[in-house]
Amino acid sequence: MSAARAFTWLEDRTSVVQLDGNARIELDSTVLTAAGAVVWISSVPGSAGDMRRVEISLIGQAVLQQPGDIRDERPRLYVEALVRGSVRLSAGSRISADQRESELYRAASAIRPVLLTGAEPSARWLIQEEAEYPRPTTRPVEHRPLRPVSISARRFSTDRSPDGKVVAVLSGGITLFQRTDRGDFLELLADRAVVFTPFTDLAQLSPDRPLSSIEQAVVGVYLEGDVRIMRTPRDQTEPEQRLSAHRAYYDFTTDRAVLTDVVLHTRDPKNAIPIVLRAQTVRQMSLNEYTAEKSRLSVSSFHTPSYSIGASSTYIRQTDFGDPVTGTRTHFVAKDATFDIAGVPVFYLPAVAGSVTERPVLRHIETSSSRGFGLGLSTEWGLFETLGRLPPKGVDASYKVDYFTDRGPAIGLDGKYVGSVTPETTLDPWSYSGKWTSYLALDHGEDYLGKKRLDVEPEDELRGRFYWQHQHILPDDWQVQLSAGYISDPTFMEEWFNRDFRNSAPLDTAFYAIRRRNSEAITLLLSGQPNDFATVANQYQEQTEVERMELGYHRIGDSILDDAATFFSSNTVSALRFKNSDYSLAELGFAPAPTGRQSPGIPSIGQTGTPDDETLRGDFRQEVDFPFSWGKYRFVPYVVGRYTPYSESVDGSTIQRLYAAGGLRTTTAFWKVEDHVESRLLDLHRLRHVIEPELHLYAAAQSEDRGDLLIYDEPVDAITDTSAIQIALNQRWQTKRGGPGQWRSVDFLTLNVQGNFFVNQPPDSELNPTDFRGLLFVTRPETSVPRNGVNAQLAWRISDTVTLSSDIYYNIDESMLAAAAIGLAVRHDPRISYYIGLRHIGLDFTTLTVQNGTVNTFRCEDQDLLIFALDYQLTLKYRVQIAQSYDLAQNRNDRSTLTFVRHFDRFFVAVGFRLDEIQDESAVFFNVWPEGMEPGGGSRAVGSAFSN
Repeated sequence: MSAARAFTWLEDRTSVVQLDGNARIELDSTVLTAAGAVVWISSVPGSAGDMRRVEISLIGQAVLQQPGDIRDERPRLYVEALVRGSVRLSAGSRISADQRESELYRAASAIRPVLLTGAEPSARWLIQEEAEYPRPTTRPVEHRPLRPVSISARRFSTDRSPDGKVVAVLSGGITLFQRTDRGDFLELLADRAVVFTPFTDLAQLSPDRPLSSIEQAVVGVYLEGDVRIMRTPRDQTEPEQRLSAHRAYYDFTTDRAVLTDVVLHTRDPKNAIPIVLRAQTVRQMSLNEYTAEKSRLSVSSFHTPSYSIGASSTYIRQTDFGDPVTGTRTHFVAKDATFDIAGVPVFYLPAVAGSVTERPVLRHIETSSSRGFGLGLSTEWGLFETLGRLPPKGVDASYKVDYFTDRGPAIGLDGKYVGSVTPETTLDPWSYSGKWTSYLALDHGEDYLGKKRLDVEPEDELRGRFYWQHQHILPDDWQVQLSAGYISDPTFMEEWFNRDFRNSAPLDTAFYAIRRRNSEAITLLLSGQPNDFATVANQYQEQTEVERMELGYHRIGDSILDDAATFFSSNTVSALRFKNSDYSLAELGFAPAPTGRQSPGIPSIGQTGTPDDETLRGDFRQEVDFPFSWGKYRFVPYVVGRYTPYSESVDGSTIQRLYAAGGLRTTTAFWKVEDHVESRLLDLHRLRHVIEPELHLYAAAQSEDRGDLLIYDEPVDAITDTSAIQIALNQRWQTKRGGPGQWRSVDFLTLNVQGNFFVNQPPDSELNPTDFRGLLFVTRPETSVPRNGVNAQLAWRISDTVTLSSDIYYNIDESMLAAAAIGLAVRHDPRISYYIGLRHIGLDFTTLTVQNGTVNTFRCEDQDLLIFALDYQLTLKYRVQIAQSYDLAQNRNDRSTLTFVRHFDRFFVAVGFRLDEIQDESAVFFNVWPEGMEPGGGSRAVGSAFSN
């Protein structure tokens, strides 16, 4: 029996079970389901063995299903049967309480007939609906013997037990296995065994195959010598069980067992962390329920685990709640508990109780030492595991407790959740998921933001952040995303969570809804910024954000004109407003410069002004492609029309921009096969050379210059009417690799070269920096970066584990190498992987920028970065990780990280050092985290080290 909640009590000599929510009852091959049910279980006087009468009232959506496609569905059903064997109950919560006053019990009692005294009823199903209806009957259920147990042994004989029953004595390589009622596979192995049967006379055995007769009627077995009992569940999401012992008795009728000198292994398939129990004596009370004497509980398979709980007696029960987050939960109660480290008791409690899930109580602990933070201790704990309570289904939460000598204490609360619902009215399923993170620090230090920045003293000692993200997948192809974010001050993220500051999206408060159906998409975006400053690194050069309400309608790739053309449409109507930072660059720690302050970068929006008035904007872009083929050539001529009206422009007046463009894309392919090519050195077996030339012509015109428009979004407001020609030559060299029976085609060498040439380029002020690379975007040419140049990309797959890659960007306008890179990546999993590379960025200039109406100075220097990274597993226990970045152009060491990781039985320990010359910071860290978890989850120093 199973349900969301179960109540149990006694009525005279009858056991009563009330099942609330998703009730399911399995009796032999019959399955009963309903919204709720009440079960009465009573013994049958004068019956042999453990015969019991079971009366079941099913209330709400009642279904009875039997073999042979026999099925009965009604609002209410009454079922009665005689059964043998054990009664198993699985429920989310089990409560011992009398529920005779509940509405469910009253409804169930109303359809339960009054039993008359007299002859015992036959083993027949009796199905009854409500009392005013006649009682229908169905085919009776046949009584079946116990499920057979297959037996294998080298020696076999029969004997009688003291109570006169027939037993089988086995020895030599004994194996017994059974497919249980639940479909699980049970296997028992031992050196010697005695098999118990219900037979009272040897004549009951088949004279030709006595062992076969015993296999059909095994009730129990006594095992001795290297005993192993293994249960493999049919549902692979359930935990497996392995018991090893010196002696054991197993009762097949009740799934109970008694074992001595036991090691119990169980493992949740959702993770790699086992639960291991060693004990002098173990009693298996039922499936997934045990008691043990003189036991030791741990998550290690080692005989002497790193940490464990010892006890004079222990109770263990495993419950699978079907929770995608917490998985199977193992509950335990231990008396005279000792907490042992390496087998040595270090703490004692008279009693201890708790539970173990795939996530432990202590998620990670670490110590660190860094400039600006001093010595630090950071810990992360499971919230519900600490409270010893079950979390809501699909929810996991953890809290952080940190302390830094130069900053002060800090706490945080993080979590995630998932779930799904199927409404009864529509039966259309929808699901949701989300996560949140929060952190609060009592900070009495100063923010040290790097060599070129000034120290910043926070306005308030109480600092923190909060960010929440939520996603809903709804019926009718709708999807909704929500987010909300808050930060106490503008430098908190940069100082305390620098990795998130550099890599995260803006921490705004937003609502986004989209419906995707075939080629159509409808979108709605509401976005606001509750913070009065830039929240992430990629907004620092603007020092402003855009708040918006935007409705969009898009069609992608509709076939029109009897498949002669393809239509693309993108339409948005927006209300936009700049949200400027309330903080100056001086308050953010930027040092003085010849003009203003040192600027964080060149703005990508707001170059023509950032008024705080609301602007209404529409943007309607339509494109029609006319693809056709001529021989080996593929042609795609296309036209683009775009209309963008604004309620406000740079001079405060309304403005409308018309944009028209047309283009032609042409491609073809040639290839040649060289069957005679063979080289063991280069791992070449046959060669195919594919050449794909491309030509793209584009011309455009617009009615307004982008300097007259307020620039809220670069792809919409900052487009240009530049005309362009792109000539590209893409080449692939293919070969066969893998060996006989495993040959596969591999692009072992690719070389792509593009030349981009623009006409009617915008002024240099709009292309600053003018000496960087140029790009032509084929799908949206109006958003291209119109600098004349030649670009090339090379990838040489030397072998399946070694790849050499390179790219070059040459600026023709300035006759200089804008950017280049070359790198060698080697990956021999799982032992070693490393990368060595060189990257050149040819930007050396000084320019003036505008942030919040203030003119500042931005300085950019050439970079020639030599990069090396290594992850090497020295042994099964030790791993070393190295990351190094050195700037040859500036003759300085940018970043260095060295980490040693020690793998213990079920946890990791990392010791490392990190030096960051850019931020002028160094750190030493010591980190401990359980197997299956990520390192550095709550540490600024360790998190930064592992992120590099």
